[in-house]
Amino acid sequence: MVYREAEGALQQIASQWVERCRQMQAATPGQERVPPVLILVCDNTDIAEVFYRKISGETEVEIVTESDIADVLGDDEEAVSDVGQRKSKSGKRKAQTVYGNGAIFPEYFSNTPEVKRTIRIDTKLLAEAESDDPHKKRREPPRSCGKSSRPWASRDGRASTCAASFRFRC
Repeated sequence: MVYREAEGALQQIASQWVERCRQMQAATPGQERVPPVLILVCDNTDIAEVFYRKISGETEVEIVTESDIADVLGDDEEAVSDVGQRKSKSGKRKAQTVYGNGAIFPEYFSNTPEVKRTIRIDTKLLAEAESDDPHKKRREPPRSCGKSSRPWASRDGRASTCAASFRFRC
């Protein structure tokens, strides 16, 4: 619902990004060649996820392997969660990213296995990157986020959730 309400405004701002990208591509040596950037900030990670999936074209699908089937058929009750959903022996669901066309200018914003044009940074990723806990899995924020590891902060200093930052890959 939120995406549907915002789609017109997103389409308009994305079309301005595309226009600027084309101008930059057409620039001759000596002319300004500053790549455009488009950053969306969302209220929460659920909304950010919807926008990211719509724009990037990425989806996650659960993978079921032969060993998963054998575990289920072999009365391996410990591998089945409380709600009856299948989990791997490590307790995590196995997923694979599927790439498709995004809803807005897919030739510019859709991700492929080779090129990540649309990225998502959220508060969890930022917290992991800034964590001093040696036992936590540390992931670095993407280089396109700028010099600061907390590029999007609200006026009160708290991190905002970013649905997508479109970096230049015209």
